[in-house]
Amino acid sequence: MAETCSEYTTVQLAKLTRDALNIIPGGTYDEKVKNLMSSIISSKPSQVIKLPRYNESIPSGEKVEAYELILNDGILNDIYIGFPPGPSGKCGVKVIYFEKNVPTYIVPSISDENAWIIHDNYVVEMRNLNIKVKGGGKLVVQAYNAGDYSHALQIITIVN
Repeated sequence: MAETCSEYTTVQLAKLTRDALNIIPGGTYDEKVKNLMSSIISSKPSQVIKLPRYNESIPSGEKVEAYELILNDGILNDIYIGFPPGPSGKCGVKVIYFEKNVPTYIVPSISDENAWIIHDNYVVEMRNLNIKVKGGGKLVVQAYNAGDYSHALQIITIVN
């Protein structure tokens, strides 16, 4: 149940921020922001990685790759992958963690170049993964679009 408060303020969000908040589980924007803030304020801060970093679309017929370095040793706990409406099963994503150039396939968890997570108008929530990661390691997101139109996918990972 939402907390009762006698004071409210209005906050303007960029469309990109709103879209990122929409793929995080929880009820209201207030609850989602509080959850993010509590993970940042905790004794060991989380690293929230959003890839692609901007609201980039994957052009029709293309494959893209984006990566982010892991800042500190930690645990990769959660991955959220937001598929927009429209790809009709023609967009796929995979997430791979590299430590010293050795890949660990996370989503999907098999090392098959033809294995992808594919959805349409759906948020894939992978929680409590408990995968140890090292500072200096690299989180890589690969995505493809075999459809006729460009699509913007949202991928958020949380390392504690």
